[in-house]
Amino acid sequence: MYEQGNPLFMWLGIMINNIAVSLRMFASGLALGIPCMIDLAKTGVMVGIFDQFFAGRGLGIDFWLVVFVHGTLEITAIVLAGAAGLIMGKSVLFPGTIKRLDAFKQGAKDGTKIIIGLLPVFALAAFFEGFITRLYNDISWLTTVIFILSVFFVIWYFVVWPVVLGRRAAHFVMEEEE
Repeated sequence: MYEQGNPLFMWLGIMINNIAVSLRMFASGLALGIPCMIDLAKTGVMVGIFDQFFAGRGLGIDFWLVVFVHGTLEITAIVLAGAAGLIMGKSVLFPGTIKRLDAFKQGAKDGTKIIIGLLPVFALAAFFEGFITRLYNDISWLTTVIFILSVFFVIWYFVVWPVVLGRRAAHFVMEEEE
C-alpha cells in the first residue's frame, strides 16, 4: 500500500482523516467523555494487536520501523485529542464552584487549545506516513532517526514547552500583582 500510492495524496488523506478523528474525539467529550475513553481503549488495543501480530511472525522490528516512524507523533496526538474531549466532559460533570455552563465554556476553550496545538503534529505525522514510511526497507536508518527525533519532539512539545509557558505566565501574573 505505502509503496504504490501517490505520497502527496496519501499525506493529505491521512492528515484529513486524523484531524477528523481528533475532532470527533474532542466533540464526543460532550457525552461526558465516555466515547473518548472507548475510542482511546480501542486505539490502544488495536496498536497492541498489531504489535503482537507482527512480533508473533518475527517482524517486531519491522513493526516499529513501519508504525512508529509516523505513529510516535500520530498516536500521541490521538491520545491528547481524547484528553481534550475528557477535559470537556470533566468540565460538565465536575464544574467545581462555578456554574456548569461557565465550566463547560472553560473546558471547551482548554480542549480547543489542545486540538489547535495538535494540527501541525497531525500534518507532520501524515507527512512521515505518506512520504517516509514507504522507505523502511530501503533506508531503515532514516526511519530510525525520525522515530528518535519524534520522541524528543513529543517530550519537548508536550512536556517541556508547556512547563516553560506556564512558568512564564506565572511570572507575568506575579509581576502584575506587584
